[in-house]
Amino acid sequence: MTNMQTFHKLAMVFSTPSAIFRIPTRDRGDVFMRIGRTGYENDRRAVVEVDADRFLDLWRRDPYEAHADVSRGNPTTWVRDRKFSYAEEGFAGGESNPVPLADVDCTTHIKQRPLYRSRLLVLRKLVGYEREDIPHVSFSDGITRTIWLLTHGARVFPVMCSVSEAPLLKQLAGLPGGSFCTVDQLVPAAAVPLRSCAAAVFEYANREYFTRLLDTFEAAADEQGYRFVTGSEPAPFPDYVREALGDAVVATRLRLVSPLLSELNMVRARQHAREDGTGDAWVTLFVKALAAQGIVAELRQDHLPPPLQDNVTGQGAADA
Repeated sequence: MTNMQTFHKLAMVFSTPSAIFRIPTRDRGDVFMRIGRTGYENDRRAVVEVDADRFLDLWRRDPYEAHADVSRGNPTTWVRDRKFSYAEEGFAGGESNPVPLADVDCTTHIKQRPLYRSRLLVLRKLVGYEREDIPHVSFSDGITRTIWLLTHGARVFPVMCSVSEAPLLKQLAGLPGGSFCTVDQLVPAAAVPLRSCAAAVFEYANREYFTRLLDTFEAAADEQGYRFVTGSEPAPFPDYVREALGDAVVATRLRLVSPLLSELNMVRARQHAREDGTGDAWVTLFVKALAAQGIVAELRQDHLPPPLQDNVTGQGAADA
């Protein structure tokens, strides 16, 4: 998938499909960071692995000096930063609760330097300007996380930036032979299989409630004369199918409420989505989830289909 040195795996983090990175440090072992796939701009956000020294040098070149007091510091001063302990607590979460990547900007400041020509050894005449390009890094978020990594001797770590700025950041601070990846490449939709969301389903959607929901769905299908089969044999709903359908529940709730995958939106989804399981979107995802496991619905031979409804009167065709 990627040749990034620190890429570790794909995982669900707080119901969000995420890429997890493992960063070696000098004195704290391996620490973990993440970036999640959201409902938007996955092709516009990129991850670049940077060399710590080159990145720090690029940060210190910021002509606007937005955080010069921090960037020009060192481990001795960084540990005294008022928020340093927050990063300490954050990285203590380990692999099960990885820290979000820092969000940086890598741009070029264009400086115009005046050029003068001396006249009569005293007077100077402006004859033009010389352009000086100053590439640099600044932060939108994640300064404390970054100085924590630098303090504890991380030599390489990933950061997030705009995909339009990723080539410049890779050129100036990236690893030799390295590359950058968009979030869409790191966490493609196809790389998040149905079953991967099962833990989130039972964390946010009560397991007992979901089981009853699924039983109701199966009973309703049976009442309409359908049975679920694999090949030609009747098929009960095994646990892995229930997990897959649970993912369909989560996906539908999120789609009905908000494209953002967050705990807050999960709560909203639970409150506002159709909880009877009969909404068209739910049924569609249920059937797709079953089909993905080789289980399909077919009409039972011993069951007559319900009578056709007259489009005008609503009466059964047999009564006409």
